[in-house]
Amino acid sequence: MLTRAVCHFLLAILPVCLLAGVSCGQTGEGARPPSVMHWCAQHCTTLTWNSGHYGGPDSIWVVQKWTRDAVVIRRTDYRPYPGLAILTGRISTQGNSIENGKIQWTYHPCCGTSTGTFQAAWGTAIDTVPGSDQERAQMARPQRRPGPGQQGQTQQGQPQQAHA
Repeated sequence: MLTRAVCHFLLAILPVCLLAGVSCGQTGEGARPPSVMHWCAQHCTTLTWNSGHYGGPDSIWVVQKWTRDAVVIRRTDYRPYPGLAILTGRISTQGNSIENGKIQWTYHPCCGTSTGTFQAAWGTAIDTVPGSDQERAQMARPQRRPGPGQQGQTQQGQPQQAHA
């Protein structure tokens, strides 16, 4: 039986061992993973390429394949809950986002295994995907447009409530 320490060690080195298997496109736009990418699913984050992977102390995201037709990323979370997921999709025609992004959790102690969707963008499209949960909340709020002689309206044209 594996001890907890051994399990944590294996989770820590597994993504590093997988780096040798990275497959990238040889030429053209999108041939290499971007240095900075916005990513959103249940939560949003900004991923920065660092020493052959994305992530930091809470998670590591190892690119296993990065071509126009197929993107495969193995995600290992350490905090606040350990988890393992495979992210798949394809690079958009413009070469600056992932289309048909799918996340398949293969292990997650609180939520079990599940499948969902995600969005990712970089380069000129980076602002089309929020880079944090706070940014997503700001993007979701309607923009105020005061009309002539009015207290203000939301972008959808609904009257704004006056504050006392």
